[in-house]
Amino acid sequence: MYKVKLHPDKCSKRDCWLVRNYQEGDIVAIADNHFNYHKDCKGCMDILEHYRVVTVKREKCKYCGNIVIRRKKIIYTL
Repeated sequence: MYKVKLHPDKCSKRDCWLVRNYQEGDIVAIADNHFNYHKDCKGCMDILEHYRVVTVKREKCKYCGNIVIRRKKIIYTL
């Protein structure tokens, strides 16, 4: 996943989710495939962080019976 700062005015793909839903300077987390789709736009996204989230532990709560999932963020270097 990527944490990016958006610049919808610079996007060359005019009819996309980025132009319709976000404003200049919004910070969002997007999946790798969405980032790769907009990679050739040259400036519509500034990368702040590249990471992935992995599941560390799954356990059942002894009080309510629900599954509790513990996750950890692994940051890649840019």
